[in-house]
Amino acid sequence: MRIVVHPMRLVNRYFPWVRFVILGLLACATISFTAWMMPHSGTKEEEVKPVIQITDFSGVRRVRDLEHSKLVALTFDDGPYDVTTTRLLDILKEKDARATFFELGNMILRYPEVSKRVVKEKHELGSHSVAHQNLSTLSGAGVNGDTERMREIFNEVLGFEPKIMRPPYGAVSGAVRETGMPLILWSVDSLDWKSKDTNAIVDEVMGQVFDGAVILMHDIYDTTVDAVAIVIDKLKADGYEFATITEMAKVRNNSELLAGNSYFWFKL
Repeated sequence: MRIVVHPMRLVNRYFPWVRFVILGLLACATISFTAWMMPHSGTKEEEVKPVIQITDFSGVRRVRDLEHSKLVALTFDDGPYDVTTTRLLDILKEKDARATFFELGNMILRYPEVSKRVVKEKHELGSHSVAHQNLSTLSGAGVNGDTERMREIFNEVLGFEPKIMRPPYGAVSGAVRETGMPLILWSVDSLDWKSKDTNAIVDEVMGQVFDGAVILMHDIYDTTVDAVAIVIDKLKADGYEFATITEMAKVRNNSELLAGNSYFWFKL
C-alpha cells in the first residue's frame, strides 16, 4: 500500500518556521495593496495649506484661499452701541467684510441683541474689560475679578467665553498677561477718537495700512462708521481681503494665538 504525504505536512514537520515566513509575506502584501488602493489626499504641504471656510452673508458656504492675499483686520472697540454699531454691521454686511469687535461688558448688558448680531453674522467678538478701566493699574486680584466678570457676561448673553482680549488703552501688565487670553493690540491707529472727522480717519488708515495690519477704530462714533464704508472700498481697490484676528493668525502663523502674548500685526 502506497502512502502519499502532502508536501505542506512535511514542511510543517521539518521546517515549521517556513509557515510563519509565508504568513508574514502575505500580511505585508495585503497592507501594501490596501494602501495603494486608498485615495491620496495630496502632499503634507497641501494638507496644511491655510484656507478659511466661511459662510458669506448670502448664506453660501465657500472656501477662501488667503495664503497669497493681502490681508487686513478691521477692529472696533468700546461698543456695542445701538445706533452706530447696528449701522456699522449693515455696512459690513453690504460689503461682505468680516471684522473683530472688542466689547465692554457693561455695554453688552445694555445692548445684548447687538452683540448677538455681531456673533450671528460671523464677526469675531473679544473682551475689552467690563467698564474700560486701565487694567494695568489693578492688582492681580482686580484683573482676575474683571476677567471673571467678563466670562460671566459672555456666557450669560452669548453662551460662550471670550477667547481674545484687547486691554483698554493697550496697557499690559504681568497680571493682564495672566488672564489666559491672547492680547490683541494694533499697528494702525485711526485716531478716530481724536479727530472725529470722517476724511481724517480715512487718511490716517490709508496712510498707514500694510499687509497684515491690525486697524484700530471705535464703533461708537458716527464719523467712524462713515469712514469705514470708504476705507473698505479703498482697501478692496488696493487688493486687500478682510479677515478676523483668528483668521489672520491661522493664515499667517499657521497656529493658534497664544495666551499672554501680545499681537500687533500679522506680517508674512
